Amino acid sequence: MHPAPPPPPPQPSAGVFAVPPPQEVAPPGRPPRRWGRTTALLATALLLGITGGTAVGYTVQADRDPTPLPPLARTGLADPGEALSGQAQPAPLPEDADRWAGADGDLRELLVGAPEGATDWDIPQGANGWMDLGEFSANFVEPAEAFFWNLEREVRRVAVVSWNDQDGRSVLVKLIQFREEANVVAPQYLGNGRDSMHGEGRRGTALPGEVNAWTYRWHETFEEPGYLPYTEYHGRALAQRGDVVMDIWMLSYDEDPAAFLVDLAEQQLERL
Repeated sequence: MHPAPPPPPPQPSAGVFAVPPPQEVAPPGRPPRRWGRTTALLATALLLGITGGTAVGYTVQADRDPTPLPPLARTGLADPGEALSGQAQPAPLPEDADRWAGADGDLRELLVGAPEGATDWDIPQGANGWMDLGEFSANFVEPAEAFFWNLEREVRRVAVVSWNDQDGRSVLVKLIQFREEANVVAPQYLGNGRDSMHGEGRRGTALPGEVNAWTYRWHETFEEPGYLPYTEYHGRALAQRGDVVMDIWMLSYDEDPAAFLVDLAEQQLERL
């Protein structure tokens, strides 16, 4: 009699210690060639070649006479020996021509004033003419992202004034100042504001004779059953002076704000 075959090995039960599924095996083919020794020999030969070539180059160059440099195109250059006097330095730009000068002191004093007979515009506008970073960021489409953006760009302070005039216009003027200790941020903020204005029906116009100053205007008409239709005329002016960005918003229900917006923007820029 032949002995009974041994029992099959026990199979582990499925669970925490279950055997993972088998991995796919590649079909048999030509055995791979061993490149370890060949690669080491090639690398050693290449290193010896580079080292030997460098040594030969230095030896050849050391045996040659130095090649004189060509003469200078301009002769007679002299060392002044000392710094130029103050009279030889260019005079600083006057304040009305220096568009990159920083603003110090109370920024609210540079804001345009509300016209006579104007009343307060009932919108969030900070306290005592100032907007903190949270209030300022709340005006953006994504307030949370805007808060961190403004924090990283080192917004120094925001001065604000708003009013309703007797002609039915509502105006909001903001002066945003940046610290600009590491980077120049004011032009970047201005560019982002201009990009946000590129929409359907919004016409942008550069202020005559100004650098980095534009006005935008657009309108919206509302019609609902049971109500008289009405039109909202909107305007915005953006400009930069040094580390300060001017941002003016205007709303009117009676007329296109083009002429008034340009006049107000020019007045504010003169104060900056």
